Amino acid sequence: RPKGGVGLTRKEANALRDLALGRVAEPLYLRPIDIDNDYHLIVQLDQKIYPTSDPVRQATMGAWFARNPQYGMVYTRRQGREIAGLSIVIPLSPEGFEALVSGRESEASLQATHLYDESRDEA
Repeated sequence: RPKGGVGLTRKEANALRDLALGRVAEPLYLRPIDIDNDYHLIVQLDQKIYPTSDPVRQATMGAWFARNPQYGMVYTRRQGREIAGLSIVIPLSPEGFEALVSGRESEASLQATHLYDESRDEA
C-alpha cells in the first residue's frame, strides 16, 4: 500500500496518477453511471479512499443520479469492457451543503431534496 494509509494498492495509485496526467495509452470511453449495475463497485472503491461504516445507500445514490445524471460518470477502456475509473460529484443545494458541513446530515443521509436543482437553486 502507498504511504499515507489510503486504501489503494500501489498499482491502483499509479493507474489513477497516469489517468489524471493523461498518460493512458489506449482511449477511454465515457458512460453514465448505471446505479443497478455499478453501485456495489462504487461503494467498494469509495471504501478504499473514504472508509466509513455508513456508506451511501443504493436508493439515495440512485436519486442523486436520477436528478443529475451528468454528475456520475464511468470511464472505461477496451471498448467499454473494463472500468478504468469513476467520477462522482454530489451537487448540493445551499441547504444541503449547510446540512452536510454542519453535521446535521452525513453523505449517506443526503436525500434528493438536498441536491442542487437548476429550476430552484441559483448557481
